[in-house]
Amino acid sequence: MTELFYHKETIAPDLSDEELADLFYSHLESENYPGALTVTQHTINTSPPFLRLMGTPTSIPNDTWLQGHSFLSTVAKYSNDLPQAEMTARELAYNAPGNQGLRIDYASVLQARGWPRAAENELKKAEVIEPRNINLEVEQAWTALTLQEWQQAAVLTHDVVEREPQDPGVVRLKRAVDVHNLAELRIAGSTGIDAEGPDSGKHDVDLTTIVYSPPLKDNWRGFAGFGYADGQFSEGKGIVRDWLAGVEWRSRNIWLEAEYAERVFNHEHKPGARLSGWYDFNDNWRIGSQLERLSHRVPLRAMKNGVTGNSAQAYVRWYQNERRKYGVSWAFTDFSDSNQRHEVSLEGQERIWSSPYLIVDFLPSLYYEQNTEHDTPYYNPIKTFDIVPAFEASHLLWRSYENSWEQIFSAGVGASWQKHYGTDVVTQLGYGQRISWNDVIDAGATLRWEKRPYDGDREHNLYVEFDMTFRF
Repeated sequence: MTELFYHKETIAPDLSDEELADLFYSHLESENYPGALTVTQHTINTSPPFLRLMGTPTSIPNDTWLQGHSFLSTVAKYSNDLPQAEMTARELAYNAPGNQGLRIDYASVLQARGWPRAAENELKKAEVIEPRNINLEVEQAWTALTLQEWQQAAVLTHDVVEREPQDPGVVRLKRAVDVHNLAELRIAGSTGIDAEGPDSGKHDVDLTTIVYSPPLKDNWRGFAGFGYADGQFSEGKGIVRDWLAGVEWRSRNIWLEAEYAERVFNHEHKPGARLSGWYDFNDNWRIGSQLERLSHRVPLRAMKNGVTGNSAQAYVRWYQNERRKYGVSWAFTDFSDSNQRHEVSLEGQERIWSSPYLIVDFLPSLYYEQNTEHDTPYYNPIKTFDIVPAFEASHLLWRSYENSWEQIFSAGVGASWQKHYGTDVVTQLGYGQRISWNDVIDAGATLRWEKRPYDGDREHNLYVEFDMTFRF
């Protein structure tokens, strides 16, 4: 490629538009973003916006100049500079309203920023020009998948596969739809390595395994699973086992899940239940709620001592774009020992750095808790308030098409106040790795260390969190 398109380490001046595109996308595919940007700047700098026809005062748009600015939007999108990609793509699309390709590119950037409804609106405008354009239908199908419009996605995918089965965009879309129609295994949990905290005990284990069926009648999935938790306390070992089954509903703007669980602890079998759901008003606002009988919000130590509880939770999430989001949640737990617990939390994300291989986020966090009963066998502060801001850095180690490997660093320092015990420091550190493979495996593990006060004494907790999603 270098010998064909470069002359003395600079881009050959006589390349055609097709050759410039081949060179640009070869750099992009190999994730050589500086090379792709060099091609982009060369194309823009050597191409005026308009060409004058010989012998006339008439000027016509220069396709090479347009191609260069399309390159600029594309390289910004793939190098994690989505604000720049959006600004460039929007300017191109609105200055050339009759160009369907530019409108589709703009919708693709909106989708990448987490605004599928805005992307859908732009694609509706593009549809007027050529309704059955392959690239248009492919992008519409991706948007439909994000919006949980399963039937629409299937119809569009079937149409483009029938017409252009070898098109790379069509092949990628078909793969995504095929994966969506698979069964799904989810495994998540944590295990304590060295713990002093009173909540979960020493050498604690918490594991949940759930299998979801393939989609049934587009919107439904059934699921079944098993949960296990144990921990060693001064009064003995606490163990809880859960056998669970339920159904899930997914449609546009709505997600619902209903679960029945058989909870086994202290040699007793008790029925539990959960109803969870959320609703999206638009691309920015979501509300959600959860009701639970024999709630998992009740600490393991409480259940070891025969205390159970029911809970209700509600939350509001505001999403601006991939660089900023905040959520506020409230939870109420009614314990069987007459204790009532109220919890309020605020969590956010502010992106402070992004590059092709490194993303750094600032994560502000506030948490407030109060309880009505005080003399209980489990940790139960009268009132407590935490402020723990943190930073998280995600570093991409390797990527090849749909396969990737990344490492994640996190650190936080804050303060925790507890009534009658004052304020002390909270420190957190974490390091993890995550692998995604062939669209069907997404797995990660994180080693976390935390030191925080409990009843005036700073105690530490070292543990490993892990999760895996496998489609089969």
